Amino acid sequence: MPTHPIIAEDVAAVLARTQSLWPDLKNATVFITGATGFFGIWLLETLLAANREFSLNCRVIGLSRDPVRFAAKAPHLAHDPAVTWITGDVRDFAFPSGPVTHVIHAAAEASARLNDEHPQTMFDVCVEGTRRTLKLAAEKRPARMLFTSSGAVYGRQPSHISHMPEDFTGGPDPLDPKNAYAEGKRAAEQLCAIACLPPPVGAGLDISIARCFAFVGPYLPLDAHFAIGNFIRDALGGISVLRFTSVMAVLQIVVYGLWLAALMRVMRKPWMAMLTFLGAFSLVSFLVPLHVIDQKFIPYYDPYFQYFPVRSLFPAIALFAMSWMSANDRFDSRRLRCLVSAALGAGTLWNMDAGIPALGAWILYLCHNAIVRRVPPNGSMLGWLRAAAPIGAEALMAACTAVGIILFSLAWKASAWPDLTMSLRFQSVFYAIGFYMLPMRVIHSWIAWAMVVMAALSFGLWSLSQRRSGGDQPSLRSTVFGWAVMACGLFSYFQGRSHDWVFPVLIPFALAFVGMAIDRLLIPAISDTTTAPQWRWASGVVSAAFVVVMVSGAASAYRPGGLLLKVLGERWQGLTAPRGSSPGAEAIAFVKQRLTPGDTAFILSNHAGVYHAESQTRSVLPTSLGELFVKSDRDALLQKLEEAETVFVDHSVLGVNTPYTNVETNSLLSQQLSKYFDENTRSAGGYLLELRRKKKDATGHEKVSD
Repeated sequence: MPTHPIIAEDVAAVLARTQSLWPDLKNATVFITGATGFFGIWLLETLLAANREFSLNCRVIGLSRDPVRFAAKAPHLAHDPAVTWITGDVRDFAFPSGPVTHVIHAAAEASARLNDEHPQTMFDVCVEGTRRTLKLAAEKRPARMLFTSSGAVYGRQPSHISHMPEDFTGGPDPLDPKNAYAEGKRAAEQLCAIACLPPPVGAGLDISIARCFAFVGPYLPLDAHFAIGNFIRDALGGISVLRFTSVMAVLQIVVYGLWLAALMRVMRKPWMAMLTFLGAFSLVSFLVPLHVIDQKFIPYYDPYFQYFPVRSLFPAIALFAMSWMSANDRFDSRRLRCLVSAALGAGTLWNMDAGIPALGAWILYLCHNAIVRRVPPNGSMLGWLRAAAPIGAEALMAACTAVGIILFSLAWKASAWPDLTMSLRFQSVFYAIGFYMLPMRVIHSWIAWAMVVMAALSFGLWSLSQRRSGGDQPSLRSTVFGWAVMACGLFSYFQGRSHDWVFPVLIPFALAFVGMAIDRLLIPAISDTTTAPQWRWASGVVSAAFVVVMVSGAASAYRPGGLLLKVLGERWQGLTAPRGSSPGAEAIAFVKQRLTPGDTAFILSNHAGVYHAESQTRSVLPTSLGELFVKSDRDALLQKLEEAETVFVDHSVLGVNTPYTNVETNSLLSQQLSKYFDENTRSAGGYLLELRRKKKDATGHEKVSD
């Protein structure tokens, strides 16, 4: 009996609908090739259940290359008394003794990897296996024979045909070795058609052909190249949309809370801190993403978009720690310094992109604070070093200890040390490029934000020569310096990735610096009657303008805010499935459909790393398309492109102008792809394309498009 209730329900439904057909198998002997495959298991489940239900006294002979392994998988089928097993390959198996009244030929290699790497073997299994089975049928003279073919015999479905008719005369490209399975099935069908002819041309057999495709159900391999099986696997073992959304929402709230708490401690007037916070994060969280949508960079608004909460968590922790330590005068607490340093060290493994700037800014903040507090105004550079070096070394050691413990734990769990080589290489490349502002346009809005941050950084450096004891000025200057260093680090890294619109990472910092200046300089000047009238007037104008900008930013969040609430409401009610309908999910499903785990693939996309990870394939390239900023990497890519036969390419690459990649690189790629490749197929929404190298002409030269 079936061991799972779903299987039992399906089998019962089949028997209820086919009850009138089973008497034809009374006292029959059915020979089944491929009896342990997806089709074969279900044929056995149904046939053996009918055998018991209707007392058919039917005998089954199953052909399998490894009946023992199948017995471990489905013992209730393998050990059924009505089943006899023959061990062998479908191409050369030994014929069973005794009569056979019915034959089901369901043996085939449903492996995309075998089809790609060993097309000859795939073709032979289809053709020679069918030839051998037909020879058995000719000898045993069964009453009926069924051959399970495939919808692949139709070839690629033309765009103008919505439903493929059985009499469609098209077919796969016979010159493409990747069509070995499809062509093998076509040849096998031809063998069956010949065997149906009367002697002496054929064997006079009664054969039915079923062109099967697009099945789902128990026993379907979840790790093979079947897209629906992969979706089921991901749903069973992955994280739910609601849970992921909730986690990202909590992180977002924590980040916002840390920022607000930090601003409250560096500003004298709470309302100014609140206004700065609301204005800054309305711009970053709502207006900028909306601009990205309007510019068609991203066609949807993702309310749990993970970049901001994941990348902002540890920088926010560092900002809060700086402001809290300065406001509460806890700099001399070694335990607190080491605790924060260890936490930020762990943050470099949480997200290296933002973790390194956060840790670096924290260490420099500590060093700056040590100099301001411990070195007299006329102190020498050697005095600076003596004050800062122990504090910096202490923080670095605490951070390295935390990183070491985590890496050791991971190595112990996985029995291998994590390989951070490529990650560290990316960091060095991105920071070098970003520091020199290489990808950024000269005339760009980043200049205004960068000037504010650089002014704050300059103020922090200048304050080293203006040290004085008492009041909150020394600690505040160290805080401003630490925040400015972090802003420079974050901006350098993300701008180094050539994301033209990553300047929003500077917006909260820049507006915080402006807010601090207004809070501590301009507002007191306005209320100070001894201040020159023109200075009071200018301070009032600047302060009012800042307030207007902040209020406008907060008020203008209604449009994306409404969209956010709408999408969140739909997800909460289960009305949408954003992960399954997103371009990324579409591309992942397409790659899984076209490739087999373990394959090596050439994928040109900003998200190639995700596609390889999800499909369990290996990359031809050392990096994804979005990180091609080193000339040697680009040249290596173009060289490998000359050797490639098949390429998966993001549709935006062919458009050249994308917000992520270097335009010159994209232009070269687009030219090469258009010149030497033709489109073979594409994902359902056209997001990812599979290109094949143009075929050679009669002279053996490669066809090239002008």
